[in-house]
Amino acid sequence: MDLHLQDKIVIVTGGGAGIGAGISLQLAREGAVPVILGRSALLPEFEAELRSVCPRFAFFQLELADEAACADAASTRWSTTPARMTGWGWRRAARPSCARSKRTWCIAT
Repeated sequence: MDLHLQDKIVIVTGGGAGIGAGISLQLAREGAVPVILGRSALLPEFEAELRSVCPRFAFFQLELADEAACADAASTRWSTTPARMTGWGWRRAARPSCARSKRTWCIAT
């Protein structure tokens, strides 16, 4: 299936375990670059599998309720500010504009 995600930066909150990990892996298989924000460290097996599919993925361990930390983490590696995030911890901009960015998409799990 081609979701036209090649080289899109996709922010996945909670994307390091459970359903979020499955989403992160599938996005990587579709050619996207997952940027995972989570409270817990990635399991070594998951990190190795994700790295084999997408070496450019990024992971930031932080408290999702800390809006400033999320914004800093999401914008440190790329020249443009990623689309806004929604999720359990960061709810500042829950609007459809997130999906409109040509460069960045977001997924909240």
